[in-house]
Amino acid sequence: MDNNIAVAQNPQIISSSVPSITGFLINGQKLINLTAHSVNLLIDGRVYEIPASGFQSRIFYDKTPAETKVGIPGFRLRKPIVNYIPDEQDNVMHIVSGEIRSELSHFAEREDIVSPYSIAEVIVDGKKIRCATHLAF
Repeated sequence: MDNNIAVAQNPQIISSSVPSITGFLINGQKLINLTAHSVNLLIDGRVYEIPASGFQSRIFYDKTPAETKVGIPGFRLRKPIVNYIPDEQDNVMHIVSGEIRSELSHFAEREDIVSPYSIAEVIVDGKKIRCATHLAF
């Protein structure tokens, strides 16, 4: 196991604090994108592209081989495991996928873990771009 990674209080999460991650500053808040791709945000009529940070929160499940009711091989997925959620920091928001945010219901009090919400399409320099108009937490 990597020395920078520790198992958090909740055994379903592996957490690491990496304060040196480059983020994107908007309205005094550092936004760190923990998804695999850039996230576009539409704020006050302006599009901000938040690049992927290089650190990615991913979700995995304990899986047990099983057979479906119609005899097709499958897996029972249980106990979601999120591989990376940074510790809370002042003036820092972490962007994760909606699936990860919803699986982290025990972190409901943490307003720094957000996901894109309410998607709109806008035209920028002749190109159609999908943007989040809100962040869910």
